[in-house]
Amino acid sequence: MAERMRRTGMWVEPAVKGSFHGLNQLEHHPMIFLWPGITTTNFYEGKPPVEALRAKLRKIVALNPWLAGRMQRDPSEGVFGGLKLWVPADPLPFLDSIFHGVKKLPKLDRDSMTYQEICAILDPFNAPCGLSAFGQDKSLFHVTLIQTGKKDEFALHVSMSHSIGDGATYYSVLNMLSEDAVPYAMLYDRVDISAWERRAVSEPFFLWMWGLMINVSHLLCIVFGGRWRTNVLEVSTEWVQQRKDEHERTRSSVDVPFISTNDVVTSELSRNSRCDMTHMLLNFRGRNEKVKSSRAGNYEGFLTLWCEESNRPQGIRRALTRPDGRFIGQRKDAPDFHYTVVRNMRLGVTSWASFYDDVLLPGAKLLLHLPIWDLPVLPVHDLAVIFRPSKGRVAVLSHQRGPHALLQEEAVQRVLVGDIRQCG
Repeated sequence: MAERMRRTGMWVEPAVKGSFHGLNQLEHHPMIFLWPGITTTNFYEGKPPVEALRAKLRKIVALNPWLAGRMQRDPSEGVFGGLKLWVPADPLPFLDSIFHGVKKLPKLDRDSMTYQEICAILDPFNAPCGLSAFGQDKSLFHVTLIQTGKKDEFALHVSMSHSIGDGATYYSVLNMLSEDAVPYAMLYDRVDISAWERRAVSEPFFLWMWGLMINVSHLLCIVFGGRWRTNVLEVSTEWVQQRKDEHERTRSSVDVPFISTNDVVTSELSRNSRCDMTHMLLNFRGRNEKVKSSRAGNYEGFLTLWCEESNRPQGIRRALTRPDGRFIGQRKDAPDFHYTVVRNMRLGVTSWASFYDDVLLPGAKLLLHLPIWDLPVLPVHDLAVIFRPSKGRVAVLSHQRGPHALLQEEAVQRVLVGDIRQCG
């Protein structure tokens, strides 16, 4: 019933009752609307618990009807009405468009395949970007169990369109799938924090990051492409602890009191990237009073530092803990047109590590948590995701142009996935 929809131009009118919900400023930006969804795959030893997962997902979707939403234009606002998320009053009839049961992929072997090959074979199960879902009867959230080529191994593949949520939103939902987790309702009405963000990250960087120059730079990357390398490496926890101990031994009374694992890893990536500037994606939940941890949507922005600060973990920590509540470095000049469009020696870093928790499934042993993020275009010189392959471990998925290594040998515990090849 819920899947029978009548098409009227770009608008798809559902045959069931629902309501329209506006999106925030970031969700209208081309970077979010065109960007691949947030997707991860968990590998397990055991048998896929189909009915247990379906029952858990049913509870989650009942509490969070926005997961069954569609990206539509509100017809009440006319032909050129605004882009909105249509949310069904009863989401459960849409459950089959979210949960795809068990799919058999005997060729899926994480030990022998390259990262790009793993991404390619899993691509059909990914949620669409906002553009490809707009005006279509397409689910924005997908959950699939996959039988791999190994005996007694399966994977849990979960994908969310970036148009309805950021990394914090995604992991909040993903973690609810664990058998020991209690599902809860997330808030999905959007709040406007653009004025606060403009001050928090400094107006020059805010205007530059969301301005014309960046869009021109991204367009040139799409047109001219280029090649890059992809690594998936586990970070040595001993090496991280050594850096923290070194800070503790040498810090002065005016230095930052501590440095985090993210500070250590990000500064290492910055130092080895040969870039001039580092963008760190910040989760604004808990930093802005309007955005609680239970609020779904895209509430993120960039802390942008020139390399003289981002090359040291202390520089990163200092920018994150300013007494005025802003997230800026000591150098506040935004790049000019030539740097942004021609040079473009920028490093992008996002961390999903703090969101992670082991997703436990009945009768199964978790082996590996892996982000699935094979980009169609690399908009910066280097890009990295810090994540946890399981609780207590840290790893980096990196895309980089050139032969340089973003993590030196002493910082690497092991290669997590297959071998490495060029792409792009």
